Amino acid sequence: MKNLFLCSSFFDVAGILPNFLERINSNCIQTVSFIDIASHVEEYKEYVEKAKLAFEQQSLKLEVIDFNQSSDDIVQQLQKNDLIYISGGNTFYLLQMLNEKKLTNVIVDLINYGKPYIGESAGSVLLSENIEYIKKMDNPQNAPNLKNYKSLNIIDFYPVPHFENQPFKNLVEQVISEYGESLPLIAFDNKQALWVLDKTIILKDET
Repeated sequence: MKNLFLCSSFFDVAGILPNFLERINSNCIQTVSFIDIASHVEEYKEYVEKAKLAFEQQSLKLEVIDFNQSSDDIVQQLQKNDLIYISGGNTFYLLQMLNEKKLTNVIVDLINYGKPYIGESAGSVLLSENIEYIKKMDNPQNAPNLKNYKSLNIIDFYPVPHFENQPFKNLVEQVISEYGESLPLIAFDNKQALWVLDKTIILKDET
C-alpha cells in the first residue's frame, strides 16, 4: 500500500498533511527521516529551512540524514523513523547520491511496505520510472557519476512540479511541450499536493 504525498513546495501545503495522515490512519507518526541531499548543489536553499519549520510546527521530530555516514547507518535511520521526506533540489544529483549509497531499493521497499513518503519537487520526480524528462528544469551535469536516468519507478506517471509558478513557469512549459504527448505527465503548482494512496491519485489544494 503506497502512501505518497507529492508536492512542489512542502511549506505551502503542509497544512493539509494532518488530513493526509488521518486518511492513511497514521496519526501515530512522530519521526521523520529528512533527506535534503538534493539541495546541496543548489544556491537557493531556503525551501529546506521552510520544510523543517513546517514539520516542527506540527510537532514532528526530524532526523536529518547525513550522507557522509555509512549506507548501513542510513538504512537503519530510514527503517526506524515513521516517515520519509525528500526535499527539492537537483533531481539528477539526488538520484546519483541515492545510487552511491545503495538506497534506491531500500526506499522502494519501505514505500511498498506502506511507510509514508513526502516528496517535494525533486523528491516527487524521483518516484517516476525515468527522470530524463525533467532535464529542462534540472541540470544533469550536476551528477557526473550518474550512469543512467532510471529512477525508483514507484508511480506510473511523471510529476511536473511548480506548474505556473515563477521562476519555473517557462521551463515547465518546455517540459510539457516536449513530453506531453509521449509521457503521462501530471503537473501541479506550489499550492497543490498529489496524494497517491496505492493506485488512487487525489489532487489536493491548500485552502
